[in-house]
Amino acid sequence: MKTTIFKKTLAVLAAVMLVASMLVPMMSVTASADDTATMNATGSISTNATVLNIPKGIVMRNVEDGNYCCCVIRYNFSIASATPPSGATVGAVQVKPGVAAAVSITSQPNFIQELVQMNSSGQETTKNITITVDPTKFTAPGVYRYVITDNTTSADLYKVGIVRNNNAAQTPVDYQTTRYLDIFINSNSVQGGSYGVAGYVLMKNNPASNDTNVIQKSAGFIQSDSLGYDLYRTYNVRLEKVIEGSLADPNHEFPFTVTINNNDGNGLTKRYFWAKNTISTWTPSTIVSDDPFANTDAQDLASVSLKGKDVVYIRGLVPMATVSYTETNDTNDTYKVRVTGQKDPNNSTNLDTLVEAADKAHGATTVLPAQLVSTYTTVNSTNDVSKVPDVTSARDVKFHNKIDAISPTGVVLRFGAFIIMAGFGVYFLILAAKSRRREATSVI
Repeated sequence: MKTTIFKKTLAVLAAVMLVASMLVPMMSVTASADDTATMNATGSISTNATVLNIPKGIVMRNVEDGNYCCCVIRYNFSIASATPPSGATVGAVQVKPGVAAAVSITSQPNFIQELVQMNSSGQETTKNITITVDPTKFTAPGVYRYVITDNTTSADLYKVGIVRNNNAAQTPVDYQTTRYLDIFINSNSVQGGSYGVAGYVLMKNNPASNDTNVIQKSAGFIQSDSLGYDLYRTYNVRLEKVIEGSLADPNHEFPFTVTINNNDGNGLTKRYFWAKNTISTWTPSTIVSDDPFANTDAQDLASVSLKGKDVVYIRGLVPMATVSYTETNDTNDTYKVRVTGQKDPNNSTNLDTLVEAADKAHGATTVLPAQLVSTYTTVNSTNDVSKVPDVTSARDVKFHNKIDAISPTGVVLRFGAFIIMAGFGVYFLILAAKSRRREATSVI
């Protein structure tokens, strides 16, 4: 009896051990997949998800807070099988090169002229790289490694005004165009085949182990990754009217013609915003018909009249925008006119003369030719997207109109000689009259 019980016990233990031995490999992958819930780039994903979204960002910056239009660019990313380092493992599971046919990018990050609330320190706007996984292409469960690459050309970035900034606190500091992706595939009879996606991990490097103490997890192609980021800067300009001289009329509004070419390097007209006197009431400019704001009210800044101390602000200009101004003297007075450019809007003494002082009578015009809002630094005649565009000295412009006062002293000096000559003439006439009277008396 005891022998029978002993044999039955051994049989049960053997069965348990056999089942356990079959479950261990599956548990090791499942556990690793579960661990990825805290390691995913865009947050945890549901079991068997087949669509992964990897964020791509553009940091927008301006000299002041406000709403601005993002640049228009469609990025070009690719995904391919990656070869992991020899012996790369996740727990007890060896990392395999990805199955190329199992993944594809079904949506590229596409940025349009949508309004973005941004600030002077920079606001990042993001779009997704959408990756679709086909579980039926896998023939075994495991961990599969891929590499995602940003193939957007420097010329495309340059055209829209994007520069790739470095992060000095990180090595390497240059913009890193690649991220590595581990996809966890488990046995699953539900998802259109025998396998399913259990999770994924996005990484900055190609590690030999997915241990959380070894890998460098990535949040995507965004600024927080500290691997360089794309920066898009919009620019502001300012036109100010200055009327000088005690005989000049400070309240007369001089008419200006303003020409703004706010096209990016692709020839796309971008929206800008402008306001007179105050920046509290911005007016949007017109835009191309396929722009998302095409149905909103818009008005180009084509002409404006300015009196002394009036200011026109224009913001949201692309780096390659040009602005020109033409002032007309519609008074009957002659003004001496000069135009100055201000490098630093916070330093009113830092002025460069753009148009020399000249007398302008009624109907005369003063033209400031088209000034580039910003300029790129080029290296060896190629597009260089590693430097932030410089701002030219003509970003802020002042039109000075002046009539010099005529002093009373000047009036006396100017007519004094004529008064003296006239006095002498009267004196001689009196002497002549007296002389005639004497002659007449002597004759009698």
